[in-house]
Amino acid sequence: MSVLEIKYLKNDISTDELEYIKKCIPKRYAMSQGYKSEESRNLSLLSGILIYNNLKANEDEIKYNKLKKPYIENGPFFNVSHSKEYVVFVKSENEIGIDIECVNEKNMSILDYAFNEDEKDYILSDKIVDLSSIERLTKLWTIKESLFKASGSEKYIEPRNINTICEAANLPFLDKNYNIYSINFLNYIISVASIERYDDIRIIEDSIL
Repeated sequence: MSVLEIKYLKNDISTDELEYIKKCIPKRYAMSQGYKSEESRNLSLLSGILIYNNLKANEDEIKYNKLKKPYIENGPFFNVSHSKEYVVFVKSENEIGIDIECVNEKNMSILDYAFNEDEKDYILSDKIVDLSSIERLTKLWTIKESLFKASGSEKYIEPRNINTICEAANLPFLDKNYNIYSINFLNYIISVASIERYDDIRIIEDSIL
């Protein structure tokens, strides 16, 4: 049975953990000090330490494409995402992308910008904006993000042109087919787009130290 492990860290760093992070990823630590809010600094640091701990890669091995997607040359595929309280990480032998978003009424503000008519019909299938419609919108948005990130494309694509309504078992995107997995996690939705097909998804709390 093939299992995909989603590792996560909560946005909470102790003094000892911060010292460890500064030692392991000093460049990212220095870069993170440019963020104004503690939340943004911590999310950046936790993204970096998840990559460092799970890939055993030093900072010089991590490259970034034009749209700032991290990758390792000739290494495993991986991806990270964060939203408010949590950072999530996945790795695979093939293309993979992950996105996490908090289920929030404010998400509805992107309805017209990000979704085509079929998607809007699905989101507003009850003809009202309620928790169910917000969850549907958030799910489709995370699917779009995970597909784009999995592709590694360096070209900007209009969100409305990423179609998430499909009757097939997987979604075609940029000449490849991706398996989609969406999971409710507390007040968040996590979506993964993967070339590989998995029988089970496990969400595992990671540790900084």
